[in-house]
Amino acid sequence: MLRDLIQPDYKVGVKYILKAAELGNADALDRMARAYQFGELEQTVDLTESFRYYEKAAERGQVQSMLSLSKMYLDGQAVDSNEALAFKWCERSAVTGFDHAEFALG
Repeated sequence: MLRDLIQPDYKVGVKYILKAAELGNADALDRMARAYQFGELEQTVDLTESFRYYEKAAERGQVQSMLSLSKMYLDGQAVDSNEALAFKWCERSAVTGFDHAEFALG
């Protein structure tokens, strides 16, 4: 089958995710934030870069990024711990109906 002859090019995929993130796509920004947070997509772990991507995605309405940003503020990862900002981002995520954020708020 033709499908068996086509080999996925991982690096091309990463290139397009990065391009989409550069253009402001919230889901691509979230994906890059996770890549830097956990060392995925051939990225080295860099919590400062992860925070930067989460912040951009959250500002564009990406609910998972809002919750991840909240956790980073709560744990003091890459930024000083700030309970007020942690609550703000968790609440913004929960207002959208994102169940993980609703659970986190109790």
